[in-house]
Amino acid sequence: MSKHTFYSFLWANYLEPGYESLKTQEARRIKRQLERSQYLPRQALLDWQWGELAALLEHAQARVPFYRRFFSQSGLSPQQVVEKRDLSLLPVVTRDMLMSNPADFASDPLPPKSFKKATGGSTGEPLRFWVCPRSNQWRMAMTRRGYGWAGAINGKRAVFVWSRDIYAKTPLHQAKEKLHRRLLRARYFSNFELSQDRLAELTRLIDEFRPRYLVCYTTSADTLARYAQKTGWRPRSPLEAVVVGAEKLFEPQRELIEKALGCPVHESYGSREFMLIAMECESHQGLHVSAENLMLEITGPDGPCPPGQSGELLITDLHNYAQPFIRYRNGDLATWLEGDCPCGRQLPRLASIDGRALDLIRGLDGRPLTGVFFPHMLKEFPVVKHFQVVQTAPDSLTIRVVPDGDFPPATEAAIVEQVLKVLPGLQVRIVLVEELEKTATGKIRVTIGLPA
Repeated sequence: MSKHTFYSFLWANYLEPGYESLKTQEARRIKRQLERSQYLPRQALLDWQWGELAALLEHAQARVPFYRRFFSQSGLSPQQVVEKRDLSLLPVVTRDMLMSNPADFASDPLPPKSFKKATGGSTGEPLRFWVCPRSNQWRMAMTRRGYGWAGAINGKRAVFVWSRDIYAKTPLHQAKEKLHRRLLRARYFSNFELSQDRLAELTRLIDEFRPRYLVCYTTSADTLARYAQKTGWRPRSPLEAVVVGAEKLFEPQRELIEKALGCPVHESYGSREFMLIAMECESHQGLHVSAENLMLEITGPDGPCPPGQSGELLITDLHNYAQPFIRYRNGDLATWLEGDCPCGRQLPRLASIDGRALDLIRGLDGRPLTGVFFPHMLKEFPVVKHFQVVQTAPDSLTIRVVPDGDFPPATEAAIVEQVLKVLPGLQVRIVLVEELEKTATGKIRVTIGLPA
């Protein structure tokens, strides 16, 4: 597969660096480093990670209230943690801890130009947090490199079947976004409204625009593949790859998508807190971790899990100095993959990720709606602390909400309005509760669909 087209080469080597140089030289430096570091011996990469962590811990001790107290009360110092190379000396941090006292985990003062982001709350708990500009550069660079392994390079024609914006943006923001997407040669299509008519529109867009690759939610790619099989449609211009994310990819889905769309599928694993966490390369043997930006642990009751054993995932972001995520439990389970990858990259690999699948919700006409719609939509309502969506009948939907304070009727009406835009005709009921029932693994099933 040819990695670059003429335009993507122009974009990657001239247009994008020129644009980035208007803001910072950091992006170009990170890009050059990542091209080399993915092939470094593992010990060299590990040494580098601990060096970055040492600087982060010193910053956290000086600027972050939670870690200032921890180091003072424990008698430990950042240098001792690094010398022992033992992350278990540091406390595990959870969403509940971050949400109950946000200021305790944010740097004081914040790095200049830090900005806030929000998760979609795929575990039922939307989280709002700070990101510093340097961390954002690392996140973008990791995503570009990972997607590049699939040949999904900025500047190539691409169609994103992805989440749409729930609320309108300012005219200036809309204009800048439209220009950026045009320069990238990217088209966006909402994955929240995949009725038969909308699927026909999507296939027309693909045939007319002739993208080199697609980026989709896993269920969106699965739905498109089933439509293609049913109608006999094939992309008029062959696709090079389909990149899927936001939901777990199961092997039967991979086989279906590859057969129906005629190209390889590459699985990605990420989150709003960190962007790309791991990505499948051209060898399709596990997912390479974004190790230059993140340190991952997989732990069980007896400590670190060996390869092949599933355990809780703990993530440390090495570069977010606005709100350090150190040993952050994101609620997912994962498994390490042992051995070397045929691609030659020395980055550690995940064999599998668990806990990312959300049930589909169906409309009156049977159209599937990915469960990711609800975390994406409800993150816009700060009064929603926890939630769970249950389809109790083909025409009925219940949204259980644990409110964060008062829950005014206007908020309830606004949520119902957003749901009816994508699932017209359903009876939508919001029920306020004090807590949500959790599974045996301690997670909340965010969406519960009807039996198949």
